[in-house]
Amino acid sequence: MEQSQLECCPHCRSDEGYYLKTQIRGTCEERYKFDGGRFDEENSDMHDNLS
Repeated sequence: MEQSQLECCPHCRSDEGYYLKTQIRGTCEERYKFDGGRFDEENSDMHDNLS
């Protein structure tokens, strides 16, 4: 099955990438590029809200 390539977020229309919210006794946001890579510089705060 062939999947179409996303060019922007269907929710917020960002053309840079997307993020996932994950709950692990707190909230964590991981930011990703559309090619599957991570925004390492922008993910440095991802564990700040965990308890």
